[in-house]
This record gives sequence, C-alpha cells and structure tokens, in this order.
Amino acid sequence: LSYVWGSPQRGDVIIYDNPLNTQQQRIQRVIGIPGDTVQIMLNAVIVNGHTLHEPYITIKPGFSENLTSLTVKLGKDQYFVMNDNRSLCDSSQPQYLCTNDSDNPAAMGISQADQGTKSLDKKYIIGKVVFVYWPLNQMHGVNTYDATFAGL
Repeated sequence: LSYVWGSPQRGDVIIYDNPLNTQQQRIQRVIGIPGDTVQIMLNAVIVNGHTLHEPYITIKPGFSENLTSLTVKLGKDQYFVMNDNRSLCDSSQPQYLCTNDSDNPAAMGISQADQGTKSLDKKYIIGKVVFVYWPLNQMHGVNTYDATFAGL
C-alpha cells in the first residue's frame, strides 16, 4: 500500500528503493520516524529513551543483536529502518538475505549522500507491506507489533 494519505509509522514493514541503486528494492521495518532519536547498542535498540522489546527480530545464538553502536536524531522526512534478521548471516548466504543493517549503511537505507544523517529519506519509500502471499502455504498478514512502539 502506498502512503498517499499518511506517513510510515514505527513498526511498519516498508518497501523502498535502495538509495545506492534505485533499480533495487528492499523490505525493512521502520524503527524511527521524523523527530525521533534512535540509539543502536550492541544488545538493544532505544527510541526516544525507551528500550524496544523486539519480538520480531531473529538473533543467531552467540551473536549480538547489533554489530555497532550509533545515535541518530531524525529530521524532517527522515526514517530509520532495520532488518528483522539482524545477525543470521554467514558467508554462505547471499548478501541480500543476511545484511546486518546496523553494520551496513546501505542496508539501513542510507545513501552515500546521507551517511552523515544515517537515515532513509521519505522520497525512497514506495509503500507499506501488509500481506505475504508466497509461498502459498504460508500466506499471512504482516504484524506491525503496535505494543512494541506504544508510548513512544
């Protein structure tokens, strides 16, 4: 669904054009919206001073949730997005399947021009993912985990 009458919200799973190659699209979850301060710690994501309890992420046993630490203050039309599969990578997987977003600016939707802001500009966002239909035997709606982001 496109955002004709609204803007992405925390928890939305979005599809967007890769700022480094707009012929390539990515799907990730919105963690921060304009005006938010997002802190990425090795084992936590903090938005506006609130530590998120993220039931949607998958972490490989023995690995940290995130590979780096950073703090981002989002400006107008800036969003912070992350992958739900943050540490499931190994060298045998294709890069697009296992990118750890906190260690790879392009994976967070950060173009080289936006490296200083560490954010995804709204102009790259295509729309919200609301339903997964493939494979057919695993069709389901996409959960935005409203409770995770309540009160922010």
